[in-house]
Amino acid sequence: MDVSEKGQELGAMWLVRCLSDPRNTNRAHFRENLKLEEGLVGNFCWVKKIGDAIYGEVGQYKWKNGSNVQDVAVKCRSIEKARQTFSKDTNEYTAHFSGRNIPDPEDAYAEIGVLQYLSRQPDLPAFLLKTVAAFTHDSKIWLVTELAEGGEILDAVLNGRVDERQTRQYTWQILQAVRYLHSHHIGHRDISLENILLKGDSIRLMDFGAAVQSHSANGQELRYFLPVGKDTYRAPECFVPRQPDARVAVPAGGRPGDIIMHKGSAGLWQVRLPSNAIPGQFCQADTWGYAVQPADVFACGLCLFCMSYGHGPWVSAQLSDEFFAYVYANQEKGLKDLLGHWRKPLCNSEAMDLILSMLKMDPLSRPSAEKCLQSGWLAQMTQNPVPRHQQSSEMMN
Repeated sequence: MDVSEKGQELGAMWLVRCLSDPRNTNRAHFRENLKLEEGLVGNFCWVKKIGDAIYGEVGQYKWKNGSNVQDVAVKCRSIEKARQTFSKDTNEYTAHFSGRNIPDPEDAYAEIGVLQYLSRQPDLPAFLLKTVAAFTHDSKIWLVTELAEGGEILDAVLNGRVDERQTRQYTWQILQAVRYLHSHHIGHRDISLENILLKGDSIRLMDFGAAVQSHSANGQELRYFLPVGKDTYRAPECFVPRQPDARVAVPAGGRPGDIIMHKGSAGLWQVRLPSNAIPGQFCQADTWGYAVQPADVFACGLCLFCMSYGHGPWVSAQLSDEFFAYVYANQEKGLKDLLGHWRKPLCNSEAMDLILSMLKMDPLSRPSAEKCLQSGWLAQMTQNPVPRHQQSSEMMN
């Protein structure tokens, strides 16, 4: 084999390795679904401001499009600022460890791409906020969605307006929304009570600016590295240190290629055991980022906890947080002891079992959203039909 042939072989091997390495991800994946109309369609009449957004704000409008008049929410963002993400690294692995060209926590164009993809699905659950149209106008991006008049579910929780029956109902709805996203290989990464709206007695999961592809086209689970979303809802494995590897003790039964949770001076994170890993011995293991679906389930567990108790169990799932450190050290007993310390009564035993399973420290031990829906606490809702969005002839994209 001559030098050129050897070089071609090495190049091909490198390409295969890159294509199959789950750490090589593309934050811009959902931009491929994006379609923006130039100029507004129909007439928009401003009603009021209903929220803030990255690089803009959210307003309520009356939209008249032909003979159709409807109340909608419009998220307006600066095109110039939204486009700044185009110059950033779309591979979280390289961005995280190089510390250069780190992408913004939210990608406006990817969010629209996700919402437009979802809105084209004929079986879209009503629990996912539906986009109606997306335009560019006056140097701004207009993202038009259905209006959820009830506002954030967080406000209802803080005002004591969510009882146990509603907590069960909302949890079931949230998990139905997340199950659907995961079935389409979409990881949300910013699930929180602030990002869940109320429309009548139904929830709407929104804000897909941090959403990414959870699995590759061939079904390989992808790994991410950047801390996005809100600290309170972020799973412990999502606080990935800028440490490319770690010296770890291989656990009993550990095999090469296994992903394990490691506790080091930088905190808790997942590593992948190397090919020479031997149980009971030390080895250098690569930092392996996190998978988005278990992280979403953890965030759902915190939503359930917050609806049940009015606040979260900790500020941040890091060992520097005294409450989290206590729960980590004492596992399931720790969370119950913490509630006792706060003089909070334990909720329904089946609900507590679900909370404990969703908040397991090791993401490999957490149930999927599908499994959560099969829990004893939600069993009575198993036969409930999942309402779907109606396909709209007015939908522009």
